[in-house]
Amino acid sequence: FKAVRRFEQAQLFYGPGAARDEVLVTTNGHEVPHALTGSGAVNAMLLKPSTPARTMRLAFATHRPRPVYGVSFESPRGVVLDNFSFRGNSGMSLTRIPFKELAAFGRVLDYRLIILHY
Repeated sequence: FKAVRRFEQAQLFYGPGAARDEVLVTTNGHEVPHALTGSGAVNAMLLKPSTPARTMRLAFATHRPRPVYGVSFESPRGVVLDNFSFRGNSGMSLTRIPFKELAAFGRVLDYRLIILHY
């Protein structure tokens, strides 16, 4: 799919940590440091390269452990579909995620529609 070989933006999801923590983001050969702000259970940072990129490197400098939940590369336009498709999975593994973090992701991602089907 030619249209998905490059991305216009990414979103980094991370938890609380020290005030001086940062991430060095490298895209298209350009390095840009970003302070990891926010003390919520889940924080989000929008990362926008100057031109559409094919790769992104994240180098974290933290002063104490800080959870990093992941990076999303969704387009700023259209519909985003999250899918937990684990063949033979009853969904019980999702109950191990603390409710505080699930609720925080709900606030950060601002879900408009959730469909559960098992």
